[in-house]
Amino acid sequence: MVPWGGITGGNKFIPKELMQQGVIVMAVNYRLSPKVTCPAYIEDAAAAVAWPSGMRRSSGDTNRIYVAGHSAGGYLTAMVGLDKQWLAPYHIDANRIAALFPFSSQAITHFTVRNERKIAELTPVIDAFAPLYHVRADAPPCSFTRATAKRK
Repeated sequence: MVPWGGITGGNKFIPKELMQQGVIVMAVNYRLSPKVTCPAYIEDAAAAVAWPSGMRRSSGDTNRIYVAGHSAGGYLTAMVGLDKQWLAPYHIDANRIAALFPFSSQAITHFTVRNERKIAELTPVIDAFAPLYHVRADAPPCSFTRATAKRK
């Protein structure tokens, strides 16, 4: 999970509440823009999902992998789980993911991708780099959640 950064900064962390649940949790980093451009960070996210999936596959239990991320990590969660091409090189069917939890994610093409492609920041784009573009009936269960600020 990445607390901030828009694919240009940030660092991994695991919420304390998850560490107390008796489950295995992995937090991973990925290469950042502008040192790399799209789709490098999506490929990194797919590799991160593939690693524990490979371990689970050896035990025959790949359907217990849950993928979650916050903000840019949420965007990457949605892309890896909804667009099947990213896990295909690892011989993993994205439909086998137990569930996706993109938290505070962009469902349209991420603003960093738009910036790299010189598309105006406020121009909404739903293309191959938008999770919404890949929504399908057979996708893993997915819960898009948006954080809201408390009003005083």
